[in-house]
Amino acid sequence: MGNYLDEAFDLLRIELENPTAENELFVRYGTAARTLDTFREEKGLNRPPLAWDDLTMCVSLIRQIRNVFAHNTIEPKWDIKERYRMVYEFDDISISLMDKHGHDFQFDHVDGPETLFALRAALETRIRDTSHLHST
Repeated sequence: MGNYLDEAFDLLRIELENPTAENELFVRYGTAARTLDTFREEKGLNRPPLAWDDLTMCVSLIRQIRNVFAHNTIEPKWDIKERYRMVYEFDDISISLMDKHGHDFQFDHVDGPETLFALRAALETRIRDTSHLHST
């Protein structure tokens, strides 16, 4: 996995273990979310297919969290297209974005900041599990 991804998540982990200020946590969380989304793009997972399987749910949820921080890391706000306003359920993750559009982001919307670590693990597992499909 990319060193940049490890670095972003290490900084987030440090902030979670030794919190300084809510703004700093938002900055580190937003950076980790955007970095995870970049990792997703680099692996060729750019557009969700029409079927909502576990991989699509994972990719789409990562993208929605990334979008929260895309324009304002200090005061993040949900901006969710109607198609993505749903309950995301896979693995041990169950997060509803049904009514979050337009609201200020709060960590309890995603079951706490640690959920991003679970999303990273879920994405990496799915990439590993499907890597044989893309090899020649």
